[in-house]
Amino acid sequence: MNCPKCNTSLRPGVKFCTSCGQKIEESTTCSQCGTPLKPGAKFCIKCGQKVVLAEKTSTPSPETTSDINSVKGRIYWNIQPGQVARVINETEFDSYNDIQGIIIPEGTTAYIRANGRTIASISGGTYNFKGSSGDSSGPSTDSLRKGWSFIVNLFKNKKKEEKTTTEELYLQQQNLIRENARKGAAFSVVILLDKSFPLLFGSRQGELDNYKDFVPMKIQTRYLDMALGVNAYFKISDPERFIVHYLTERQMLNTTVIVDEITDTIRNVLQDTLYDTELTSNRIPQELHALLKDKINAVAPEAFFGISIVRIVEISATSEDLERFRVLSRELYLSDKELDYLRRTNDFKNRMADTVNEQRLHEATTDLDLDKQLETINHDRLLHEDEVEKFKHFLQNERIVREAQNDGERDAALLEIVKTGLIREDEARALHNQLETTYYQRGMLFLLLHRGEVIVFARTLLDGEG
Repeated sequence: MNCPKCNTSLRPGVKFCTSCGQKIEESTTCSQCGTPLKPGAKFCIKCGQKVVLAEKTSTPSPETTSDINSVKGRIYWNIQPGQVARVINETEFDSYNDIQGIIIPEGTTAYIRANGRTIASISGGTYNFKGSSGDSSGPSTDSLRKGWSFIVNLFKNKKKEEKTTTEELYLQQQNLIRENARKGAAFSVVILLDKSFPLLFGSRQGELDNYKDFVPMKIQTRYLDMALGVNAYFKISDPERFIVHYLTERQMLNTTVIVDEITDTIRNVLQDTLYDTELTSNRIPQELHALLKDKINAVAPEAFFGISIVRIVEISATSEDLERFRVLSRELYLSDKELDYLRRTNDFKNRMADTVNEQRLHEATTDLDLDKQLETINHDRLLHEDEVEKFKHFLQNERIVREAQNDGERDAALLEIVKTGLIREDEARALHNQLETTYYQRGMLFLLLHRGEVIVFARTLLDGEG
């Protein structure tokens, strides 16, 4: 079909022209004689045949079933910026309703634990539950607690590798899950970052939040007393030891906890190595990096708990580098208050992505209806009133973007969405550019909403490495 105003070729079902914004009226013809009918006509003007209007159904249109809506009905298990791990317990599972799957961001691994030990793991990817109920193997999910039913469905559809050894391990883990599910064992899911992450080391601080303001450590060399900063990459090398040590009593792990715990060890290794070293500049020679890395890893099994150093990016005492460290520390180390806000808003986004809640929000036609639905989702006061207002403002303007009749109206709504802080300005610009050549599909902004933190964290890691 073409636009009646500018003759632009349009996709079936669109309500507005993607070029000029002209409203597109659905054209119908008489079922008896084929004469074109005017919108709203009840009888054919040629033969008098009564017009039978198609009943409205809740079946989604083709535009709402595209891959842009990959977040719909799936829960995100993502790690926030400044974190390396988080724990999902049974209470969180109870907030999930009818979901279609799970999304685990690439670069993370989910460890399924029962009665305090890991029984299975699942790597980053998208896992759908559709069709899982038809699998008659193992216990019926209807007879299990809600959380275990979720875990059984999740692992039942786990991606299978071609390697025989991996297939055997998969079957062993699946059997362990079923066995523990039948017993009703206490369970949890631990999400760990499985790629290297940057840490900055300076002086040890009295409070965790103080690490945002980088202060260099004092090191004595043969002739100079130096104020040094260390930028290094670490990884979780022993997940089980790491989980037991750091996550037994924590729901999430901030990188500052690790920095606070191992700073003294890093400083002692530096001091022992550099005490008799004759330095000619404020930067540690590159050849010493490998030596320091080996010495740090040598003490890691006793001094650290499941982590090891991957490489030392730089050790420097120049004023320019230390200032750079101060800027980077503010990006890497979030306060407990900031992390708590990110955790709560992420959980709220997951609730909005829940199939039942998402449908209710879509059906809200007035601000009053929207208020009621958001109140239902926020029944336990997960978010404060002002925080819920941001999501309400986001949803109101998302509807405007979806139904905008011209570019000006759409761009104004996008600007209002950016003001909420839920998506970034560059993401809105990218969406604007995309909408220049296509029409808005429901879920585009929700996709940005869910993936924002992951993108920010990945960029921070790249900036730190650079």
